[in-house]
Amino acid sequence: MKHLNEHLSLANRPGIHSISRCAYAWILAVPVLGSAAPAAAQCANFARTTDTIRVAGDIALGNQATYEARVLFTAPGAEGNIFNEWIQSEKDRILQGSQSTVWAYTHNTAGPSHLEAAVSLNDNAFHHLAYVLSAGTETLFLDGAVVAQRAAGGGVGNGTGSIATVGAISRDVFFPSFLGKIDTLRISSTARYTSSFAPPGGDLGSDAFTELLYNFNEAEGSTTISDLSGKGHTGTLGVGFTGATAPTLGGSDTIVVPEGGSFPLFGAGIAALALLRLRRGRTTHDSSECREPDDLA
Repeated sequence: MKHLNEHLSLANRPGIHSISRCAYAWILAVPVLGSAAPAAAQCANFARTTDTIRVAGDIALGNQATYEARVLFTAPGAEGNIFNEWIQSEKDRILQGSQSTVWAYTHNTAGPSHLEAAVSLNDNAFHHLAYVLSAGTETLFLDGAVVAQRAAGGGVGNGTGSIATVGAISRDVFFPSFLGKIDTLRISSTARYTSSFAPPGGDLGSDAFTELLYNFNEAEGSTTISDLSGKGHTGTLGVGFTGATAPTLGGSDTIVVPEGGSFPLFGAGIAALALLRLRRGRTTHDSSECREPDDLA
């Protein structure tokens, strides 16, 4: 069972201050046979385990749901939170992962355990993750392929007064942020995928079932993220708990979307990464600062 409660609580965390900084070079798109022209996509860079975006308001879901994001994990062994909305004993909606494991959870559907899958995502590429709850079944997709599935009973837990974040969250325990980049996040009140699919490229869109949508296209230095769902769930960077830090915005990665909708392939740039090992109580603390191509010129 993969639950970050096993790893770290805010009360016993030795400290959250940066020990060292490192920069990693940009990712360059590798030409793909039959691919469309490259398109720049802005993203948010989560380089510290305390990086966080606080989501305003409560997200309304029924008994169908989809949590999805396109992310690039940059640090081996560093597992952490992509999205979580939580109220004690009432609501818990989780999408988390690392280069080696992805997992998700919805309170009141399948007991206390996460739905998880072992993966290999150390290829410096963006990957589309999606968790879908529909018709008594939970399914976890990676780049459109089913990687985990199980029966799910009960309904989706709801309530008001929740804490919701992208990245780190301080709730009954402290969940560190995933380390890497995210260029789109969508929470929906419908089951968007029921079987294997061609993962979408570019910014995700909004429709009547979209409850939260961040495409992270704000300018560098912005302190908020617009909710493109129209539901008013504005994100505020670097707030929510003592020691919270803000991810950086405004950089871009070149994404190649192959014909047929298959997900982009990437070549690796030169990289120097600060490693964070956070697993079952063993921690090392580090911080890396993302620099985009223009910064390194």
